[in-house]
Parts: sequence; C-alpha cells; structure tokens
Amino acid sequence: MAFNVQFYGAAAEVTGSCHLLAVGNQRILLDCGLIQGGRKDKACNRVPFPFDPKSIDAVVLSYLYIDAPLTETIGRFFIGLGLPLINLLSHHDTD
Repeated sequence: MAFNVQFYGAAAEVTGSCHLLAVGNQRILLDCGLIQGGRKDKACNRVPFPFDPKSIDAVVLSYLYIDAPLTETIGRFFIGLGLPLINLLSHHDTD
C-alpha cells in the first residue's frame, strides 16, 4: 500500500509539528502544534491550514510541549467534524 507524508510544521524548525499522512485513501493528521518564536514566527499560527480540514480522517496527538493545549484544542476542532482524536499520551481515546 502506498503512503505519502507531507510536513507542514517542525520541518525546518522545532515548533509547530504538523504532518499529514496519506495511506491508501485515508488522511491522518499527526499533531497540529503552535509555531513559537518572534512575532513573525507566531503570525504563522493565524494562517489557514495548508490542507482542507474536512479531508482529514483522523488526528493523532503524539507529544506534550508548551503548545500541546492548542494542539488538543485544534484536535477537538477535528472531533467537531466527527473525526476520531487519538491521544498517544493517555491510555484512552480523547472524546
């Protein structure tokens, strides 16, 4: 089965982890964190997602840093779309 990974955050920096995995017909968002730094860096947090959130089938949260509360808030946005949110930091799915 073919897969593809797109890096939208934390690719050329250490903050803003956001990766989109495409496996077959499924699209899984791995994290969705804040970009931290100066004003110019933080302004990136107000830019719309570089993908259609409605095209995501599931969201996986894999880490806990300062931006994790927003990461989980964004994850809950995806739950509002009816998507599963899997939090790897706990022993149960977040609902």
